[in-house]
Amino acid sequence: MNFNFTFFLNFFNRERLKKFQQKRDGNIISISFQKNVNVEGKNVKIHLLWKDSYLMLTSSLAKLAKTFGTSLKGGFNTNLLVEGYNRTLYKSDLLKYNEMDCIVLVQILNKFSELIFKLFKVNIHKYPTASSLNSKIFGYDINSMYPFVMSSKEFPVGIPTYFEGFKDLIKDNLFGFVRAEITAPLNLKYPLLRGNKTISPVGTWIGTYFTEELKLALEMGYTIKIMSGVLYEKGNVFEKYLHTLYSMRLEHPKGSPINMLCKLLMNSLYGKFGMDPVMTVGIVETAKEYTDTDSIFSTQALPNEYLGNKLGQMKLESVSNKAIFIAPKVYGEIVKIKGSKPGHNVTVNYLESLLKLNETIELNQDKWFKHINESKINIESTVYTLKVTENKRQLVYVNDVFSKTNPLVLKNGQLVSPAVILTYTDEKSIVVYNPRMYAITLSKFQ
Repeated sequence: MNFNFTFFLNFFNRERLKKFQQKRDGNIISISFQKNVNVEGKNVKIHLLWKDSYLMLTSSLAKLAKTFGTSLKGGFNTNLLVEGYNRTLYKSDLLKYNEMDCIVLVQILNKFSELIFKLFKVNIHKYPTASSLNSKIFGYDINSMYPFVMSSKEFPVGIPTYFEGFKDLIKDNLFGFVRAEITAPLNLKYPLLRGNKTISPVGTWIGTYFTEELKLALEMGYTIKIMSGVLYEKGNVFEKYLHTLYSMRLEHPKGSPINMLCKLLMNSLYGKFGMDPVMTVGIVETAKEYTDTDSIFSTQALPNEYLGNKLGQMKLESVSNKAIFIAPKVYGEIVKIKGSKPGHNVTVNYLESLLKLNETIELNQDKWFKHINESKINIESTVYTLKVTENKRQLVYVNDVFSKTNPLVLKNGQLVSPAVILTYTDEKSIVVYNPRMYAITLSKFQ
């Protein structure tokens, strides 16, 4: 929708259609318009509504066609030079290509709609969205981590009760949301609580938190002075619903429509009840593990008791010989770089060079730029600069080699720690850390 709308704009204006746009975070979710037309001599007002199907089924049209067993999507020679393009010569081919895409999408949406209604009696048309280290490295994923937590933990239910004044978090058995003055120990290497947005600092500040999160913070040495809050009763709300979906998912092979649907519904549930971005956190200073939200990489194989296909258990995804974790969402053995498209040709060894102070890698890639006022999209070559960056923790370099990160320090809610620390030592073995994630030893620098 957001891609095609650039080209639709001229059509809307030319036909003088009255448009109504529904947006979220700057992205167009749906467009409705109306027009008066002549039908058998009578003036009739028609209403049309366009929705972005990608917000409901987040996969390519070709993959969805195979998954739902519909007609296969057509193809077109996309390697034609722009300057050699002839509108008349290729118009009929383009029309057939677009027509086939529309037919395939309708078939997919019809099957998806029928499946959703059959299983849950829900009309999808009422909803816009579905809400590797030296030695072997074992990569595990937790089976449906967020659905597991939501099925096994208690949530606030019932009528809320508001209070003001001091209460003891433990003695008064508080459960709900409270506003409190937080003091995090300055020697805490990997703080738990977030102070400002997604920063987890040390020091003092005031914020609003869920009581169960504060109880864990107390175990880590935090001092918490509660000022006010809203309390609730406890209840397990989602257990039956999520276990039903997970059981259905296990009964159908991966890639089947029902398996994909169950996964979509399970993962969308968390998004509707916790809208804050989920960020990775860093812990321990020994060179053993790395974690990324719901996965972990380790130099040791996990015991079998943690593995399986049950909800919340882990599954082995990969075994490799070396891995570099340079920054959040920037890692290898198969090098993944957030913000850069596949095909960047950055090797693991090349990525490792970024651990040196002020080192950068520049990648050339094509990006699409929308020009709404001209109803066109330009493809331009841009430079993507890759380097060690971190705005949520303090960077520490030892002998000009990236070594670790420290939490930022707040004093009365204000940032007081510098962004970068440079230290020098005669040690030859440097332990390299991944920003905001588990620390890992990568190699020795002579």
